[in-house]
Amino acid sequence: MVNDAAQATSTTDSDSMIIFYRYSPSTPHIGCPMEWRISFEKTFDQTQKYSNVQYDIYTVDNQGHQLDSVAQDAGSSSLFAPVGDDDRSIILKGTTPVSNVVIAALGTGPQGSTPDVSLAGSINITINTLPSFGGSVGTTILPTIQLTCHHPI
Repeated sequence: MVNDAAQATSTTDSDSMIIFYRYSPSTPHIGCPMEWRISFEKTFDQTQKYSNVQYDIYTVDNQGHQLDSVAQDAGSSSLFAPVGDDDRSIILKGTTPVSNVVIAALGTGPQGSTPDVSLAGSINITINTLPSFGGSVGTTILPTIQLTCHHPI
């Protein structure tokens, strides 16, 4: 992760765990990659981590309505941190001048299983953002090429 990073530690809304996060760049462009380091720590001792954490990273609007899910973008119902840490690259799909991001610990349990929700909780992060490079996000218009094939008879 590069030097231009932001980081913080927050207790989940349920007080079930502490989530440490670090992301780079600190002021990302919408539609551009971001690097994340996320750790799910025990409230009584931050040197200890929860294992088998199922979680997701959501982008939400100002009213808290979900705009995007990193897990769904990856074709899954959740992301997985087997040893309590996860390093992940995501494409930020948010708004300018700020994006609201939620890291939601959905629970614990083996990957792909229904999680035990006793440790579920979330944190909210406000990220200062910049417009995407070159206009719209994720669209490329390619020129139309007409090919004519001649087959011998």
